[in-house]
Amino acid sequence: MTSDTQTRFEIFKRFVEETNTPDRKRKDQCVRLVKEYSDRCLELIRQAPETPEAFSTLGCLSAGGIRLFISSVTSAKMLKDAVASRGIANLLDGILGAPTTKAEPIAR
Repeated sequence: MTSDTQTRFEIFKRFVEETNTPDRKRKDQCVRLVKEYSDRCLELIRQAPETPEAFSTLGCLSAGGIRLFISSVTSAKMLKDAVASRGIANLLDGILGAPTTKAEPIAR
């Protein structure tokens, strides 16, 4: 059973460790696959169409003094890269990603 706070990398890594194989090549393949999966997720985020009026709504809220945050269990680096690729980082007061759970950044 996996924890809701584990990253996909931790899950794949644990899988490799639990197979208890001395085959270094297999471990390297799993690490490569996890990276490819993460890279693909980021690419799909970059290509995703805007929800109608989402960016303009964020702009209006930000201009009106509303503090805006994104909280995700996605790794902080991947999340910041995704937000930057969408061109909305300047509208946000914070981008909060893993290793914390969603509840921890919200409590801040």
